[in-house]
Amino acid sequence: MPLLHQRASQWYEEHSLPDDAIHHALVARDWERAVRLLYDPDEKRIQPGQTVTLLNWLKVVPEEVLRTHPRLYSQFALVLGDTRQFDAAEAVLGYLEQTALDDANLQGEIAITRANIAQNHGDFYQAAELSRKALSLLAPDNLRARSRACYLQGFMLWERGLFKEAEPLLTEAYEGALQLGDHIYAGASANFLAAIVWQRGRLRRADELWRHAIGLAEYALHPLASLSNCILYEWNDLEAAARAQQQLIELSKLTGSLEFSVIGYFFLAQTRRAQGDIAGTTAAIEMSDELAQIPGVARYCRARHAAFRAMLAIWQDDPAATAHWRTQVLKYVDVMPFWLCHVPYRIMIACGEKEAAAEQLEALHERAAQDDLQTVLIRTRVCQTLAAPTPAEALTFLAEALKMGQPEGFIRTFVDEGRLLAPLLRKALSQGITPEYTGKLLNIIEAEERQRRAMNREATPSVPPPGPLSERELEVLRLMAAGLSNRQIAEKLFITTGTVKSHVHNIIEKLYAQGRTQAISQARDLKLI
Repeated sequence: MPLLHQRASQWYEEHSLPDDAIHHALVARDWERAVRLLYDPDEKRIQPGQTVTLLNWLKVVPEEVLRTHPRLYSQFALVLGDTRQFDAAEAVLGYLEQTALDDANLQGEIAITRANIAQNHGDFYQAAELSRKALSLLAPDNLRARSRACYLQGFMLWERGLFKEAEPLLTEAYEGALQLGDHIYAGASANFLAAIVWQRGRLRRADELWRHAIGLAEYALHPLASLSNCILYEWNDLEAAARAQQQLIELSKLTGSLEFSVIGYFFLAQTRRAQGDIAGTTAAIEMSDELAQIPGVARYCRARHAAFRAMLAIWQDDPAATAHWRTQVLKYVDVMPFWLCHVPYRIMIACGEKEAAAEQLEALHERAAQDDLQTVLIRTRVCQTLAAPTPAEALTFLAEALKMGQPEGFIRTFVDEGRLLAPLLRKALSQGITPEYTGKLLNIIEAEERQRRAMNREATPSVPPPGPLSERELEVLRLMAAGLSNRQIAEKLFITTGTVKSHVHNIIEKLYAQGRTQAISQARDLKLI
């Protein structure tokens, strides 16, 4: 039988059927032949969807045989890491390090594998150090390994917001991978080059680059769907965004990428919320929460999840949930990506710490301005609008954000804060500030608010009509709608802040609202203001 299997293996190899050739060589226990067939110098098998098959084959070969073939043993370590068998990968790498002292190129490949493991553990500092070490060791003609090292180093820098340093590394990774025909890493590199353009506020160019990246990687690289849907969501193309998010979730399941499943479900929840789909929002966020708690999920993924959940709690006007997710965000500040750097300050605003938030936001604005990061600048200005001490200052910040956001069509950055921004947007419209654009944003905010109220009425059809408001309560209500704080209302009406708080409480209670914002919205529907 071993001889028959050897002959079958040879026949399949001659007829360009390598998988069957490997299978029969392994059954025949012809380790020399099996190792020769398994070694893949181009590493075409080490990609999403194929690593598990390769790993199962390699596990059949005795360890002592694999150790006589360092390059193949190095690939074994790589696929062990890719499949989260980190302890086993470390054992292989430890052996290789002892035997590869005179082989700088192999040491460079070992460093890349260790960098990938560090990244999966959320240790971005270690991953960056190891990828730098790999680039110093790898031979110039080892294009494949160098492309991967450049990609990983570029990605680490991108996460930290060091886009100028990341761009040349990602470009080198893209060009090297493209030269080799490695569309997986070419697509990955193009993906993050597009993300840099996105942070610079050039949404249309970023969209073009992402389409190019997806075309290169086809269905193999799921992170592309994760980031490209951000543009669709920002442009308020919610149906297209939801399709991209569903694709991300399906691809994540196929490739076993737990982290991108967590992020995919949250993005989907965000879109379902914008569409007014309460059941869809709840289902998606429950899946995201459940997956995020699975042991072994990388810290960088939990950081994103905490930031997204905090923002959702803020938009849902849920102070208790906001406070809970604030503590979670603080646990992961060290691995929070730069493109979510505004989230801690937005939480501070929601918790009433506007003055402290304003100070931090000004420092963030200065950094973003130095690097010409328009997307960050717009988000920062929106947060500064919400943190401003006076309506006049708030309008100044908002006007600047509108003028920056109009050319590339930013929508959700404003609309997601709609209930708080709406009064100032109306004032901006009355003053002729980007009137067409401002009017479009207001129309979307008001349409979504009407949809939410309709769905709330369906959920609670027996709510009695609101009680009558006194003349003083109506005065306070009008000033609330104008965006004034309790202190400002007290100064305006020559009453104490405590009296204003009592009036606000009565207004909210009489209108059956859950907070100031909802009370103002319901008052407008009832033509009280």
